[in-house]
Amino acid sequence: MIRLTNHVQKFTCKMCGKCCSNSWKIALDSERVEDYKKIAENDEYFASHFKCNVDSSGKTFIHECKLLLPDMKCYLHGKYGAEALSSVCLSYPRFFLKTNLLMEIGMSYACPEAAKLLGTGLTISNITDDEYQNPLPRNPKKIFLNSKYYRFEQQVLKKLSNEDFDSQIFSRLQECLE
Repeated sequence: MIRLTNHVQKFTCKMCGKCCSNSWKIALDSERVEDYKKIAENDEYFASHFKCNVDSSGKTFIHECKLLLPDMKCYLHGKYGAEALSSVCLSYPRFFLKTNLLMEIGMSYACPEAAKLLGTGLTISNITDDEYQNPLPRNPKKIFLNSKYYRFEQQVLKKLSNEDFDSQIFSRLQECLE
């Protein structure tokens, strides 16, 4: 079972590249690192532009991706398709939390296209995995939450679904984006 908002269901990436031009730390799973090493062996452009790092905990990540082309399109996505992308790149701005009850899918409103949805009202629904039309993460973060979380979540969602509250947030975000 999946719980998500109508914003998640309505979202369509416009491939503006704004998320890729931020200097975010993007985690890579070991399978993807191996895939990228193979690509780098045969692709000079990729090899010269793709740099990953390992942090003190041993996790591999990209910091400031250099695969964004001047036309704001991703080199990796354009040449190798969506299946070559990391889980983060494939799913952003959506994020996934697997709880002991279900998988919750939320959205980061740091994405300009996602932020535009804030003024459209918020509803929550539960659907089956088969009804979800976008890729699910390879290894969703598993979290264990007690019942207090679910009571708190219901209160937050009730507040967020209030149209006046939604309009206030939307107005403030619009000001920040302009």
